Amino acid sequence: MWAIDEHRYGLISHQRRCWGLRRVRPHAPYRTKYDWGYLSSALEIDGKDDAVCLFFPCVSKDVSALFLRELAATDPQAVHVIIQDQAGFHLKAQDEGLPENVRLLPLPPYSPELNPVERVGDLIRDATGNRVFGSLKEMEAAIEREIKPLWSEPQRVRSLVGDGWIRSQVNAISG
Repeated sequence: MWAIDEHRYGLISHQRRCWGLRRVRPHAPYRTKYDWGYLSSALEIDGKDDAVCLFFPCVSKDVSALFLRELAATDPQAVHVIIQDQAGFHLKAQDEGLPENVRLLPLPPYSPELNPVERVGDLIRDATGNRVFGSLKEMEAAIEREIKPLWSEPQRVRSLVGDGWIRSQVNAISG
């Protein structure tokens, strides 16, 4: 079982709170340049606590199908249940681009707090906040450094997913 989501990042600087000396106002660099990219990410809820992340230049049904094919290829013999929001560019259960071994489980509308992958967005903001990047490639390198532990340390994925309702429901269904 996986939870997936997309995260937009761009060259418009993201302002974050920061510590400073008393009575000294800290200044963070800022630039307005309209250039965007998207990180599609998936966290395994139950199993090996894997993570899959891919950079894309846009979001669309074709990109969503490509990401689901990559996710399904991680274990071709398994049936992958995907929890996702109901964004217009996500595939639906009846779409022909959906891989054979993928089943979709939509979240209720307007409920991002139910999706544990939303926490990957915090990692992206940690990597890019209060910084100015010259290009999207530089920004993607910083994001990759921040999320790289998700691939090598399963306990990081487990900490993002947590031990809340979603893991207990998966265990109740499978047990």
